[in-house]
Amino acid sequence: MIKFTKYLLLFLPLTLFGDFFIPIRNDWMVTYSFGLLYYISVLGYFNKSKSLITLKDFVYLFVLLFLCIVPFFQYSFGINVWNIIDYLDISYFKANLIIIIFLVVYSITYKNVKTTFKKSLPISNKSISILKINSISIIIFIYLFSKYNGFTGLSLARNDFESITLSDNNTIHNLIEMTTRTILFFNVISNYFYFKYSKSRNSILLFILSLIMMLIIVNPLNIPRYLLVTFYLPLLLIISNPYKYRPWFKISFVFAVLVVFPLMGVIRTGFDLSNLDILFTVLSTGSFDSHSMLVQGVEYYFVNNFSFGYQLLGSIFFFVPRFIWPTKPVGTGEFLGIEEGFYFTNVSYPFIGEGFANFGFLGVIIFAFFLAIVHKKFDLYFWSKSKFNFDITSLFYLCFIGLTFFMMRGDFLSSFAYTFSIYMIMKSLNKII
Repeated sequence: MIKFTKYLLLFLPLTLFGDFFIPIRNDWMVTYSFGLLYYISVLGYFNKSKSLITLKDFVYLFVLLFLCIVPFFQYSFGINVWNIIDYLDISYFKANLIIIIFLVVYSITYKNVKTTFKKSLPISNKSISILKINSISIIIFIYLFSKYNGFTGLSLARNDFESITLSDNNTIHNLIEMTTRTILFFNVISNYFYFKYSKSRNSILLFILSLIMMLIIVNPLNIPRYLLVTFYLPLLLIISNPYKYRPWFKISFVFAVLVVFPLMGVIRTGFDLSNLDILFTVLSTGSFDSHSMLVQGVEYYFVNNFSFGYQLLGSIFFFVPRFIWPTKPVGTGEFLGIEEGFYFTNVSYPFIGEGFANFGFLGVIIFAFFLAIVHKKFDLYFWSKSKFNFDITSLFYLCFIGLTFFMMRGDFLSSFAYTFSIYMIMKSLNKII
């Protein structure tokens, strides 16, 4: 099934051009650069691998959907996300060239690097540990349930995560919110393994209770989509036997990201699904602004020079509050939005562009190199095991899948802060409890 899908996708563009697809904008350099991106990402995502899914696969999937297919339609039909300046064709070509350089360096590094990972602590399933984590989770649940005035307030709680930038004075608040959700998620996982090994009646009740608490507080219908994948995909993979669905597994992600998630966003914002222009509505939403923002960033930094690591400092030292460091850099997406006078500055900026914003083409190579090493480390660690024998690193690995999509979309300040925080919270919980 995977092989059939791969060849179908490889030949699909040849059938669309001319007969069914008549673009209003069709520069040959831009078109061929999008075509090259398309074939690189399709071959990269539908690769021959014994692993069910890897972090590397999600890099290719992100490029395929967010930096290739959707942007090509946006470019071809003149769809303008955030009312960004309609740049010349050469601007799109430069952005695509940066993506291609990133993918080449990433692929070569990932294929050739040899790396190891220190053995991690197993997830505790002792009774005393379960009692502690459940007690903490119940306290958190009661606090958040009362804070948001019950179910009515929780239906609007998405606003706490909708502003995914950590550049304002709410840094501590946002990290606390993420900590509480991570604890509830960790509680569900701990109770599941406790039930798996003890098989007692109390253990199944604890698991059901913890799952209900998480579903109420971390409601999958109103949390950001990267959090939905971060917290609920690991649960699905741990509880079910994903190998039974292997032929459809990668295909389902393409469908989910390209169809289900955008429609969820459209429904949330109240668009009429009976509208015949729904495709253009979906493609023009902020969910697919990655390529537009990359083009914006490339043009800005070509004219105004690079930040030479200054933007990166804001991401590395995300935990420093702004009242201590008033001039701390904001996220690159927000920075560009302010500089270019956007009416809305909570926008993305892809990881691929962060390297260029800091150090130009050299930065693109450096960022690709280090991301490939990190991904290879985690992929080898998780899939070298003969079965799903979970420890803290393995659990974080499954969360890292959703976080990788968030990081690739950006901006880096927010995604790095949340990724690092979730990892440290999990390690701390397992040691303390």
